[in-house]
Amino acid sequence: MPTPCEVPVARRLRERPSPAASCTRARRADSPTPVVRARGAGLELALPVLVAWGAAPARPEEKPGEALRAEVERALARIDAQATEWKPELAGDARMTEALRAALAWPEEAGDARVRGRGAMIALALFVDDSGMYAANPLGGAPYAAVWPAEARGRGKTLGRSLSILERHDWAQHWAVTGALATQLGSAIALQAGYAKEISDAKERETGPASGFSFADLEADYAGVEFARRLLGGGGGAGGADVRRRALAGAPIVDFTPDLREMPEELTYTEFVRDHGGLRDARYRTMVEKIRRRIAACTGFAEAGAETEKR
Repeated sequence: MPTPCEVPVARRLRERPSPAASCTRARRADSPTPVVRARGAGLELALPVLVAWGAAPARPEEKPGEALRAEVERALARIDAQATEWKPELAGDARMTEALRAALAWPEEAGDARVRGRGAMIALALFVDDSGMYAANPLGGAPYAAVWPAEARGRGKTLGRSLSILERHDWAQHWAVTGALATQLGSAIALQAGYAKEISDAKERETGPASGFSFADLEADYAGVEFARRLLGGGGGAGGADVRRRALAGAPIVDFTPDLREMPEELTYTEFVRDHGGLRDARYRTMVEKIRRRIAACTGFAEAGAETEKR
């Protein structure tokens, strides 16, 4: 039987319980489920990470609209058309670059660029995440998955898993899915879900062959979120027009992410706590600031005209 924490979040938001009804109290003391704490609709929620990519409260004022659904459908069609032309020898990083470019290649006609940007990021996440977890998540891709025709979805399941960043498919998943979640739920919540997933992986590695806490995965999350933030108009001089223009001009996906191979991975929970403390620990915050600096130094995020060396 599900605990109150496992009641669908959308229903809990509609019911708007008081803070005293926090599902934190219902969580079993011995439960290993990691918790994301977030504020939404004036209520502090403790949300278990029920799927690998995390769940977080959707903002009721941003329920899926027909315009956004239509943009997701168009972006998926552009990605599918591009993917069907890929030669077997085309590398995974090049495929990720081309898929991103196709997603962003909407017609230059009057329209809401933010809606088109959100549609592009959601479509890319649906295509890249061959696990189907994002598509099944009601707070992620589920409201849009139905616009993807069955035949194209079948191709996407096969071709999507071939996309990579630095020859790692999981990094492409982190970049695209967390970036999409940021356009849907906000950057802070998307990154909290990413952190919680790494904590979950770290705890699982204590007793088995799980991936453990990965600062490389987390950095991919941050890079995808930064791209999404700038695409929707954030980032000053290197805002949406710049990152989209650069991607459409053929900038490789590695221009929009640091060298993830330089970050520590495979930490057990014990090792993570020993070396980095936790979310509010100064040592962990130092790592986050390092990630932010490395992302700011990426070629794709450089201010117009700046000669910034990609780290």
